[in-house]
Amino acid sequence: MNDFESQRAEKAARFRELAAKHENISTGWHLAARQRLEMIPVGQPILVGHHSEKRHRKDLARIDEHLAKAKEHHDKAEYFRRRAAAADPTEPFLAMTPMQPKS
Repeated sequence: MNDFESQRAEKAARFRELAAKHENISTGWHLAARQRLEMIPVGQPILVGHHSEKRHRKDLARIDEHLAKAKEHHDKAEYFRRRAAAADPTEPFLAMTPMQPKS
Protein backbone atom coordinates (compact mmCIF):
# COMPACT_ATOMS: atom_id res chain seq x y z
CA MET A 1 0.00 0.00 0.00
CA ASN A 2 1.52 3.31 -1.02
CA ASP A 3 1.44 6.57 0.92
CA PHE A 4 -1.64 7.89 -0.87
CA GLU A 5 -3.65 4.74 -0.16
CA SER A 6 -2.61 4.71 3.50
CA GLN A 7 -3.71 8.34 3.87
CA ARG A 8 -7.06 7.48 2.28
CA ALA A 9 -7.42 4.52 4.65
CA GLU A 10 -6.68 6.72 7.69
CA LYS A 11 -9.14 9.34 6.46
CA ALA A 12 -11.84 6.70 5.89
CA ALA A 13 -11.27 5.30 9.39
CA ARG A 14 -11.51 8.78 10.91
CA PHE A 15 -14.77 9.45 9.05
CA ARG A 16 -16.21 6.10 10.20
CA GLU A 17 -15.34 7.01 13.81
CA LEU A 18 -17.03 10.39 13.42
CA ALA A 19 -20.09 8.75 11.89
CA ALA A 20 -20.35 6.34 14.82
CA LYS A 21 -19.87 9.17 17.31
CA HIS A 22 -22.64 11.29 15.79
CA GLU A 23 -24.95 8.28 15.50
CA ASN A 24 -24.51 7.63 19.23
CA ILE A 25 -25.21 11.27 20.04
CA SER A 26 -28.29 11.16 17.81
CA THR A 27 -29.57 8.06 19.57
CA GLY A 28 -29.06 9.74 22.96
CA TRP A 29 -31.06 12.82 21.96
CA HIS A 30 -33.81 10.63 20.52
CA LEU A 31 -34.04 8.54 23.70
CA ALA A 32 -34.17 11.71 25.82
CA ALA A 33 -37.07 13.00 23.72
CA ARG A 34 -38.87 9.64 23.97
CA GLN A 35 -38.50 9.56 27.77
CA ARG A 36 -39.96 13.03 28.10
CA LEU A 37 -42.73 12.18 25.65
CA GLU A 38 -43.70 9.06 27.60
CA MET A 39 -44.46 11.22 30.66
CA ILE A 40 -47.31 12.90 28.75
CA PRO A 41 -50.38 10.68 28.24
CA VAL A 42 -51.31 10.07 24.59
CA GLY A 43 -53.79 12.71 23.41
CA GLN A 44 -53.41 14.82 26.54
CA PRO A 45 -54.24 18.42 25.65
CA ILE A 46 -52.54 21.39 27.27
CA LEU A 47 -54.76 22.29 30.20
CA VAL A 48 -54.98 26.05 29.83
CA GLY A 49 -55.18 27.79 33.19
CA HIS A 50 -54.13 24.66 35.08
CA HIS A 51 -51.00 24.69 37.21
CA SER A 52 -49.44 22.11 34.84
CA GLU A 53 -49.80 24.27 31.70
CA LYS A 54 -46.34 25.85 31.96
CA ARG A 55 -44.57 22.51 32.45
CA HIS A 56 -46.55 20.87 29.63
CA ARG A 57 -45.59 23.61 27.16
CA LYS A 58 -41.99 23.48 28.38
CA ASP A 59 -41.89 19.69 27.92
CA LEU A 60 -43.26 19.95 24.38
CA ALA A 61 -40.64 22.59 23.52
CA ARG A 62 -37.85 20.42 24.92
CA ILE A 63 -39.10 17.38 23.01
CA ASP A 64 -39.02 19.43 19.83
CA GLU A 65 -35.49 20.64 20.58
CA HIS A 66 -34.27 17.12 21.37
CA LEU A 67 -35.72 15.70 18.15
CA ALA A 68 -34.18 18.55 16.13
CA LYS A 69 -30.75 17.82 17.66
CA ALA A 70 -31.21 14.10 17.02
CA LYS A 71 -31.94 14.81 13.36
CA GLU A 72 -28.97 17.17 13.10
CA HIS A 73 -26.56 14.55 14.44
CA HIS A 74 -28.14 11.81 12.33
CA ASP A 75 -27.56 13.94 9.23
CA LYS A 76 -23.94 14.50 10.30
CA ALA A 77 -23.49 10.75 10.73
CA GLU A 78 -24.85 10.14 7.22
CA TYR A 79 -22.50 12.81 5.86
CA PHE A 80 -19.47 11.17 7.48
CA ARG A 81 -20.56 7.72 6.26
CA ARG A 82 -20.64 9.04 2.69
CA ARG A 83 -17.24 10.69 3.19
CA ALA A 84 -15.82 7.43 4.55
CA ALA A 85 -17.14 5.51 1.55
CA ALA A 86 -15.61 8.07 -0.81
CA ALA A 87 -12.22 7.95 0.97
CA ASP A 88 -12.10 4.17 1.23
CA PRO A 89 -8.99 2.96 -0.66
CA THR A 90 -10.62 -0.36 -1.52
CA GLU A 91 -13.05 1.50 -3.77
CA PRO A 92 -11.47 2.24 -7.12
CA PHE A 93 -11.54 5.96 -7.75
CA LEU A 94 -12.55 5.63 -11.38
CA ALA A 95 -15.49 3.38 -10.45
CA MET A 96 -16.83 6.11 -8.14
CA THR A 97 -16.61 8.84 -10.79
CA PRO A 98 -17.18 7.53 -14.29
CA MET A 99 -15.26 9.39 -16.97
CA GLN A 100 -17.27 11.02 -19.71
CA PRO A 101 -15.68 11.15 -23.16
CA LYS A 102 -15.01 14.64 -24.41
CA SER A 103 -16.99 15.56 -27.48
